[in-house]
Amino acid sequence: MAAQGEFPPIPKTKTATKRWKQDGGGWGEFTYKYADLADVLSTCCPVLSRHGLAVSDAIWCEGEAGPENRTHIEAELIHVSGQAKRSRAVVCKTEIADQDVGAALSYKRRYLICGLLGVSPDKDPDGRVHANGNEYVPKSDTFDPEKAAGDPHEPQESPEDRQKRERLERARAAQEAAENPSPRQKTFQMLRDWVPETEHTTKGVKASAVKATCEKALGRDVDADHPLTDEEWDRVGGAIALFTETGTDWAAWINE
Repeated sequence: MAAQGEFPPIPKTKTATKRWKQDGGGWGEFTYKYADLADVLSTCCPVLSRHGLAVSDAIWCEGEAGPENRTHIEAELIHVSGQAKRSRAVVCKTEIADQDVGAALSYKRRYLICGLLGVSPDKDPDGRVHANGNEYVPKSDTFDPEKAAGDPHEPQESPEDRQKRERLERARAAQEAAENPSPRQKTFQMLRDWVPETEHTTKGVKASAVKATCEKALGRDVDADHPLTDEEWDRVGGAIALFTETGTDWAAWINE
């Protein structure tokens, strides 16, 4: 693309400050300069126009908002001849807050358009300075300031959003476990329904009752060094189901 060779250097007019937790305690801080999408477009669009080129983008969502649906973006580099080059990406889930969608769109839009134009206005590592004005010097060989800095356009998760996301993930995991219990979970529930209440605890069945039942059903010792496989949990569950159906008393069966 001839226009690409005519792009002038993209000025980095924005400044961001990032903080990181130091190994010895306390927080380090530095600032760096970067070019946002407005800088990229204001620099490149005059050159694109001279060559009959333009950029545009479109946004769409998959169906209604929900945990499995996504917001998409497609950026397009168009020539007056009708030829076009496109790039698309998934932006985010449609269920997140509108302001987070906006931040994610800005982030993806910038990188899609930069990719189409073949420019890379990344952070300037030589421009990093401490907030106090001193030159930035890493305190540890293992510290990666680029990773600490991240990207100023990338949506940042607040502590409240993180807690909300973690609660949602735990709730989904619990729901999935309830809908698709493991062989061990199914067997524990069946055992709780079969053994007398004297073998119950506030959280389930006494460990001694579980151990005795498994050893009796499998004919082998069960301990920390010899745990049950999923197949063995299924075997124990099958035995419990049979005994429950035939009305067999648990205590009488254990003491046979």
